[in-house]
Amino acid sequence: MDTKDKSFYQERRLTVFRELVKSLWRDGSAKNVQQIEDELINRGLFEEAERNIIQDYIRIASGLSVESKEPIEEAVNHAMHQKGIEFPLVTVIKDVCDLCKHDKGSEPCRTSCHHGALTHHEERGVVIENGKCLTCGNCVSSCPFEALSDKVEFVPIIDMLKQQEVPVYAAIAPAYIGQFGENVTAGQIRSALKLIGFKDMIEVALFADLLTLREVFEFEHLVQKQDDYLITSCCCPIWMNMLLKGYPELLDKFSPAVSPMIAAGRVLKEVYKNSKVVFVGPCIAKKNEAKDKDLRDAIDYVLTFRELDEIFKALDIDLSKLPDEQHEQSSEGGRIYARTGGVSKAVEMSLKRLGHQGIALNAIQVDGVKECKEILDKLKNGIVEANFIEGMGCKGGCVGGPRANIDVSKATELVNQYGMDAPYQSPVENDKVGVILERIGIHFPSDILKGKSMQLFGRDLE
Repeated sequence: MDTKDKSFYQERRLTVFRELVKSLWRDGSAKNVQQIEDELINRGLFEEAERNIIQDYIRIASGLSVESKEPIEEAVNHAMHQKGIEFPLVTVIKDVCDLCKHDKGSEPCRTSCHHGALTHHEERGVVIENGKCLTCGNCVSSCPFEALSDKVEFVPIIDMLKQQEVPVYAAIAPAYIGQFGENVTAGQIRSALKLIGFKDMIEVALFADLLTLREVFEFEHLVQKQDDYLITSCCCPIWMNMLLKGYPELLDKFSPAVSPMIAAGRVLKEVYKNSKVVFVGPCIAKKNEAKDKDLRDAIDYVLTFRELDEIFKALDIDLSKLPDEQHEQSSEGGRIYARTGGVSKAVEMSLKRLGHQGIALNAIQVDGVKECKEILDKLKNGIVEANFIEGMGCKGGCVGGPRANIDVSKATELVNQYGMDAPYQSPVENDKVGVILERIGIHFPSDILKGKSMQLFGRDLE
């Protein structure tokens, strides 16, 4: 078995998820879940001795911990009705982890972690120290056996989507273009999501537009002298966690804005009372952000692009054959948040459009956990090379997330083209931003730093 490559083990895990979705969607319960084990063994994808591995994959695919001792059918039935996914979100499947024959200290999962969150024990194998874990997903991507995985949050929303008693909105990350097929349009993705029960698809890029305005006003307010600077908090939770955990002395330079994901969830729930919001993106860390103690009011569940792609496959949905239900929502500035430098570019375009007369924007961008740590160390030591600092935990930005479906360079190319195709260049020109602000009782964009806006778009960094 240890001669197989990563794609073999990845396909095993994803096949378990697909089969689980098919069974639960068809039956409405977990009554036939145990049959999945027999079918996958009969197909030769697993060996008879690997039933425990199949069950662990089913538990993770259901949003459960592998430590659960319940019989698998009971466990999955409980998962279908659980109100939220519990920590830890990334877990280790011990039986799979034992396949790793790397020398002690050279395990790919450990060497991939630049934050010291993984340790190795002789008996327990790899252990994730969740107090240190940034949920960046580097260890998940690096494991050649798929022994590390993040919990999937789809099973608890199956009944909601099928019964449609509560409106469920899909808030999709700006990196989504091209993730489900290069020629699949945004409108076809919207049609697919509505087909499986979502009320509508909302582009989070629209809320990136809104947050850009907030960043613009914060920059004008905070950068008054040549040595002043602003650290943007949009839109990466890995970057945010690094600063909160390791650099509290820099918080007074840090924007207290929420991410576009959180802004989207809060606004949707403000406008559409009693609704549920599911975020869809390439990022494992977003699952953690959605459960943060001062943000958990916004997003109910998080799915990744890879998980959603498998859901479409499980339900036999061919996106290329669906109607193109276009509904333009965002500007170029909001759309390019998906790649490194996008936030800076959006702020730059907006400052120019507003006729900014103050200190000129001098932005610097870094991506990758190691590079983010290096720039934060420089700032901590008083070495400031710019007045607007943007950090993204993944190489290339969100398009390089661990649960993206396509190569980062291709994704960046498609995002840039999607940005150029937008009906507006900068967030300032996007009239839908004004409509949103009016709907939530904010009548002037400059009020985005005070009053009700602080409740929706701000957070407590203490």
